[in-house]
Amino acid sequence: MSTTESDTPPDGLQVPTSPTPQLSSRETEILSLIVRGLSNQEIADAAYLSINSVKTYIRTAYKKMGVTRRSQAVVWAMQHGFEPPPAGKD
Repeated sequence: MSTTESDTPPDGLQVPTSPTPQLSSRETEILSLIVRGLSNQEIADAAYLSINSVKTYIRTAYKKMGVTRRSQAVVWAMQHGFEPPPAGKD
């Protein structure tokens, strides 16, 4: 399996080696950026997406995870192997 640029997690963020089966790779990428604490606009800039695309990915990921709030999504992500960057590393 080859690694592509879209498979590379943002600096300092540990993403599970096997993505959670129900989330697409783009949803996993967006979720990892949420765990880092980025705003929707910052996610759009980092992922080269429109703000509306980011909101759509977030909405579909939330449905798949069974959450309704950003804080719940972060907790879900942490329980499924996502780790925030170490303190002091931005």
